[in-house]
Order: sequence, then structure tokens, then C-alpha cells
Amino acid sequence: MAVREMLNRKDDKGEHMIPFLVVCDAFQSETVAFADLVLPDTTYLERHDVMGMLDRPISEFDGPVDSVRIPVVRPMGECKPFQEVLIEIASRLKFPAFTTPEGERKFKGYTDFIVNFQPTPGIGFLMGWRGKDGESHLKGEPNPRQWEMYEKNNCVFQYHMPESMHYMRNWNREYLDFAKDKGWRLVDTHAGAGAYALHADAAQKLGEYRQGIARLWQQGHLPPLLADYITQVRQFNPQDELLAYPGSPCLAKALMRPQDQLRLYELHPTDHTLLADAFASDKTVQVQHADGFAGIRAQLPPPTRRGLLLMDPSYELKTDYAAVAAATQEALTRFAEGIVMVWYPQIDARESANLPVRLKALANAQARKGWLHARLTVAEPNDRGFGMLGSGVFVINPPHTLRAQLREALPVLVRLLGQFAGASQRLELSAEA
Repeated sequence: MAVREMLNRKDDKGEHMIPFLVVCDAFQSETVAFADLVLPDTTYLERHDVMGMLDRPISEFDGPVDSVRIPVVRPMGECKPFQEVLIEIASRLKFPAFTTPEGERKFKGYTDFIVNFQPTPGIGFLMGWRGKDGESHLKGEPNPRQWEMYEKNNCVFQYHMPESMHYMRNWNREYLDFAKDKGWRLVDTHAGAGAYALHADAAQKLGEYRQGIARLWQQGHLPPLLADYITQVRQFNPQDELLAYPGSPCLAKALMRPQDQLRLYELHPTDHTLLADAFASDKTVQVQHADGFAGIRAQLPPPTRRGLLLMDPSYELKTDYAAVAAATQEALTRFAEGIVMVWYPQIDARESANLPVRLKALANAQARKGWLHARLTVAEPNDRGFGMLGSGVFVINPPHTLRAQLREALPVLVRLLGQFAGASQRLELSAEA
């Protein structure tokens, strides 16, 4: 039903959100009824196919599993397998992932793509028989004989975890260490410039940082959550003077390991240029001058099924509130166990008040591990009843340690950041969080 809802979804002008739908199929499926263009496809008997770790693994309780399909009859020649068509289109359009640094085609076809594509070094679609000799599993360089080895093993590979990892995984240290070793992906839909010079004219004119980070900067005794945050900010201010403020991209990059990934979106031309320059030489970071809400489809779920979606638009457009809710629904549809974190301003606007309500409903319906909602009120309205009073953060599928950390940190933030006697904080939790 969720897929049908997306196919029928319309914007404020009554136009379909998906303006043109191409369906590739071998028979009259239910999706064909929604198509503007139908392209013929081969059957499963005629083509190579993969159920891999980057797409839809078929794992068992005792370890991850992936599989392939090997054609048993030659294609009749009436059409090509849809995977081959997609590789051909991407290669002719010279998509970066399909093109060598010299501008040449990178993959001969689908089978070559499956073996040699790596989103990060050593990680590919298939986890079995990796490495040049085929003796590595889960991680390893491409193996040119990988398809052959799958075919000789009934087209299936399973990585068997030790029996000690099979039970009580919420508290099983061995399993958690095994899982944490797999890389995570952070998708930031509105990444900004990455970092900000506090001595610049814009920062000095508004002076917002003086009511925020500047009040925490020299505090000696802070709860661990806030102390760790200040430690990270100090890494960008080695002279112990608050001159630079790292945005979420820089903070995330400072915490990344080699296997982790950062996907950044920014539409503002100047901010995008600064962001792209900051990460130009880093292969684990991708910066795109594009709509972050639309980019979710390409980024979720991540190959390792570990990831965080961060959405903090400016909300200068009231449509941002609806866009955040729609993006949250799509993210949970694609990646129900993924962490979704939404920042929003606390202002006198119906859209601001309704957003947490909408997010709760989505999380209750789709999330695997509940939700957490933290709100901080630090300022009073101005004489006309307007102004930014504070902000809120809504986290879906929150880490299990976050609740206790926020309960300790929020009262301290009220004391240090509050600008009037009525400053307050609120922490709401679902039963699962």
C-alpha cells in the first residue's frame, strides 16, 4: 500500500510527485498499470541476478546470506535483461561511478559491474569468495571468478557467525563489536558550508553564537554528552579561542572511521562550493549540489544497513515542514531500522507545532525501535509575539544510550543557555525507546 501511495502522490498543484514512470517487466504486473512507459524484460531464467548485501540480503539468524541467479536458457533475443540496459544507460551518460578518471567506460556489463563495483574499498554486492584467490569473505578486493564460485556452491553464500553471537544480541558484546565494525553512512540533506568562521561579518552581525556555543565554551564541569561535544569543537580551535564553529559535516567527519561514509547535499551555490572544497580530496565523502530530500532514494538503505539520516532545513519555506515529514516516511519505508534525526525551530507557527505530531505518527507506524523527542525553550517571544524561542530534535530509532544522556544534559542546557526565568526543557519517549 505504501508503494501505491507513493505512485499516486501529488504535489500542491495536483501534479504527480513522480512525473514520469518507466516500468521494465516481463509480464503484466500490478506496477505496469501505473506506468507511462513499459519496457520489455527477460524472465529470471534468461538473466544473471543478485540478492546481495547492497540490496536485499536473505540472511538467516546465524549469519548473513546472499545469493545469485545464473541463466539456464539463452535470451530469445526479443529484449535485453533490464540490468544490462541500466548499466548501458549509466555508462553512456558517463555517471561518475560508471566512468574511469580518463572518461572511459568502467564496466563491460552487469556481471562485470557486480564483481568490480565497490562503494568503499573491499565492499561489493556479493560477500562470498572475495579477493583474487576467492578465499576472503565479507570484505576483500574483487574476484574475477566470483560468479563461477557462486555457481559451484548452489548460487548461495552464508557467513556463519560463531555460536556465541547467536543469542541475546541486544547485550551480546561479541556480536555488537562485530556489527560495529561494519561501516555506517550519514546522509545530511542540508549540509550548509560545513564550518563557519565566527569572526566573519555575518557571524558578528547576528551574534547568535554568543547565546549558544560561547556560553558553553569555558564551562569546566559538564555532563559527558556536552563535554564530548565541546571537545570536538575544540579540535577546530587549537589556540583555545573560539574562532570557528564546525557544522554537522565536519563533526561527523571527525568521528568517521575508514569504512564509514558521509553523503552531503547542499543547494545554496556559495555554501556548496565551500563544502565541496573542504572535502575535495576525501573519497569517503560525497558532496552534491542537489535537493537532499530527493537524494534519500539513492542513499538509503546503505550497504551495511547501518545509517543515519539528518534533516535540518532552514524552514524559511513553510513547505519544508511537509517535505521533512514526506522524507521521513520515505526513509522509513526504505530503511525501517535506520536512525532519522530531525531538527526544527520552536516558533509561533502551526507547522512547527504540528511537525513532531506528524513524526510521532510516522514513527509509531513504521519505526523498529521507537522515537525520542527533545525540546529546549531558552527565549521569550518579542514584543509582537514572534521570534525563535528554542528548538527541538526528533530522533527515530534512537541509540539506546541517548535517553539517559539527554536526561542529564538538558537541565544543564536550560541553566546555561536560558535567557529568561521561564526557560525549560522537555523529553518525550515512546515505549520502545
